[in-house]
Amino acid sequence: MIDKKELIKEIEKEFKKTKEELEFNATFEELEEAFRIYDGVISSEFVSTNFSRQICSRILDNYMGWHNYLNGILMPNAGFLASQTEANLFNNKEDREMIWKLIKKTMEFSTTHSLIGLTKNKELEAKYIDETLNYWNEFFDPSIKGILLRANEAWKE
Repeated sequence: MIDKKELIKEIEKEFKKTKEELEFNATFEELEEAFRIYDGVISSEFVSTNFSRQICSRILDNYMGWHNYLNGILMPNAGFLASQTEANLFNNKEDREMIWKLIKKTMEFSTTHSLIGLTKNKELEAKYIDETLNYWNEFFDPSIKGILLRANEAWKE
């Protein structure tokens, strides 16, 4: 069994080292608030020796989880009534364009994450951390909250 307190100390130490190395702007508190870094590391029970990749993977996991939900709204599974019902809530042009914009951005983040893994480009990795956080705060989080609020209200009816 892991010692969570020791793991948390290790996370904080590795984050400080990673931030100094990559020189990104995001703080741990901001990344934690948006992407739950502690939860991701604690659930895996280790701090990677390449902690920046662990952070980026946690960010991408968060976006891709939402990507799957949004994809289900635009292309509902014919055998899944809940998905079809929610798709009907967002069946106008403006909603579909906004959802498609979110999906495109998640795919941009996904492919950038893969490129960073292949190229080991630390500048791109630093930019990725800052851009994914900024996009989350400025556009994605408010948009997904609006979508979920509408869906939740519809399910209450």
